[in-house]
Amino acid sequence: MSAPSIRRERVGRRRDDTRLALAFILPAMIGLVMFYFWPLIRGIWLRFTSWDLLSPAELIGMENYRVMVADPVFWNAVRVTLLYVVINIGVQTVVALLIAVLMQRLSQSTLLRSVLLAPYLVS
Repeated sequence: MSAPSIRRERVGRRRDDTRLALAFILPAMIGLVMFYFWPLIRGIWLRFTSWDLLSPAELIGMENYRVMVADPVFWNAVRVTLLYVVINIGVQTVVALLIAVLMQRLSQSTLLRSVLLAPYLVS
């Protein structure tokens, strides 16, 4: 038997694994659609409606956004959130850098570093 005929024979016997691949992918796709895409689409739809859980949703367009932008509580929440993020990231970065430098200078032992960092990694 020549090499090309053996190769053709193997190609002919090769299984098409598309159905098997789809069977493995299908549960993940169902979960992705149910828990990610459906709530995403539903949330986008509800942004443009007035709905109180008892009556059907009424399409009101951009009115929710107009009310939100005019509300001083919203702007206070934006200011507080931005301030928190800037302070939190700044402080965490400085503290993490200090801890890393201290660990580098105080101990070269991988075992000691592992013991010190294990509670952070586990949580």
